[in-house]
Amino acid sequence: MREVKKGDKVVLSEKQTRSLLSYLYDTYHKFIKVMLQDEKTVEKDTQSLSLPEKAIKIINESKYRSLDSEGSPGGLVEFTENLRPLIIGDLHGAFENLSGIVEKNKDDLDQGRAYILILGDLVHDDEVGFLREMGPSLKVIDYVFNLIVKYPERVFILRGNHDTFDENLVRHGINQGAELLCHILEKRGIEFAKNVEIFFDSLPVFFIGGEFVAAHAGPVRGGITRDQLINIRKYKTKYRELIWNRVNEFVGSIPNNKEYGESDIRATLKKINRSVQITFIVGHNPRWVSEDDSGVWLNILGIKNHHVVYSSKRTNAAYLTMEEGSFVVRFGR
Repeated sequence: MREVKKGDKVVLSEKQTRSLLSYLYDTYHKFIKVMLQDEKTVEKDTQSLSLPEKAIKIINESKYRSLDSEGSPGGLVEFTENLRPLIIGDLHGAFENLSGIVEKNKDDLDQGRAYILILGDLVHDDEVGFLREMGPSLKVIDYVFNLIVKYPERVFILRGNHDTFDENLVRHGINQGAELLCHILEKRGIEFAKNVEIFFDSLPVFFIGGEFVAAHAGPVRGGITRDQLINIRKYKTKYRELIWNRVNEFVGSIPNNKEYGESDIRATLKKINRSVQITFIVGHNPRWVSEDDSGVWLNILGIKNHHVVYSSKRTNAAYLTMEEGSFVVRFGR
């Protein structure tokens, strides 16, 4: 067997790649536990915070986010300002789409007339052939950190199922969670990776605005209360449903335990004391099989006021906003 020297290119099998990623994932988390333990006694002043730390501090201390029963930032954002929303769906690393939407609305953002809500899945390219491409995802993360700091209290991110380093996040056999972690460790180091993971874990999962509510994937089966949303980390099944559920495409049938139907939407709205006809917006459920491939599907499957927004690179930077009191579809490029 030939000796492997420094600089040699080594080709690993899929099995070897998965084993290596798993090893790196486990090793990383052992280091992180030590780092977090050491930092518990250290309180940084705001001036010494890194960009990711500033962004995390802003989202955790938002005045629109109630604390849970343990004093930690809750899972619910209740936004009360009368500003124009820019509702952006799953990005999956589509940096140009995100930056295009922001540039198109720059005047309103700079003048404090608009705010941004991203429905989750910032990262992990979802196009076959590009599933291991993590460079664009890192660009999105950097850009989002800058947006949060530039427009504090006017940039909100909901957690999606892809916003994780979890090695079990696999698409078409690719461990995208671990792949992203390895890419960030290589390009930015362990401190940055640690802060990205803290950022993901800090994200809320539900948004209540003046004219609508939103989640990444869909409502909880049978609905959920405001108190449960604030204390969502106590309810692991409900937490998972908010970031993983899919709409039941067989209208009239009973959804399985990984799906939701119209009755679950109405039950949620009723339990959080909103009109059962208010608009409920999600991502996660693209309808590419339909004739409409814009990235925004209004009144999906005939469910009134239930809209899906998807803003990945497969779209022309689709997003929802409000004009003259009504939701309209716009594009960032």
